[in-house]
Amino acid sequence: AIPILLVVFLCLLVAFSAVCEYRQQHPVPEEMLVSFESHGKCWFKNAEGETLECEGTNYSGDMQVIDASIGGFSASYFSLTVPYSKRLEASLENAGPDSFISVGSDLGGWAVLGSGVQRTIFTDSGVETTGENMEYSIRFFSIEEFYLEVTGSGESHIRYVRKGGKLYLTAQDAAFTVEFKSFLEEGSMDSMDFSAGETCTIRIRDGGMEFVR
Repeated sequence: AIPILLVVFLCLLVAFSAVCEYRQQHPVPEEMLVSFESHGKCWFKNAEGETLECEGTNYSGDMQVIDASIGGFSASYFSLTVPYSKRLEASLENAGPDSFISVGSDLGGWAVLGSGVQRTIFTDSGVETTGENMEYSIRFFSIEEFYLEVTGSGESHIRYVRKGGKLYLTAQDAAFTVEFKSFLEEGSMDSMDFSAGETCTIRIRDGGMEFVR
């Protein structure tokens, strides 16, 4: 029994050491930046149940706001720095073509742009969006100057999940296009078209992203 207990103890010790090393390399962020541009109302709710109601540059609620700033892409572009949460749900009222919402932290960032978006859930591992008659663009930022952009229309449910070194994207009701882009270059570095219900799989590497064809 003693050798078995010793082996179990050593395995637990190795696992604990691995978790500690992972936490040192991937610490939980203290803050996250929520940016949006909406000409109607928008609501935010985090994993702790705290909420914010925003209209223009006015906001109220029990979620702590560490900092707020106006400006960026336009005069109505508004950013709030809030305590980090593993989940943030955003609801938009009458999202128009220029509506924009993004959530970012040290772990990466997602942005949802376009009309018809009603509800978006942001997590560390991805984003889930629902709406009606959407004309949307969803972007994923993670690796230096590279980012991923997904465009489509009409979907009622879109889900993108990051697991390990891969990213999985599925749109429920209509076709969509996935492109790899760089802030330093014009145009697309690579792109693929997908049918409704089809899943796009992307491998994330230190030097960029690539399709798993």
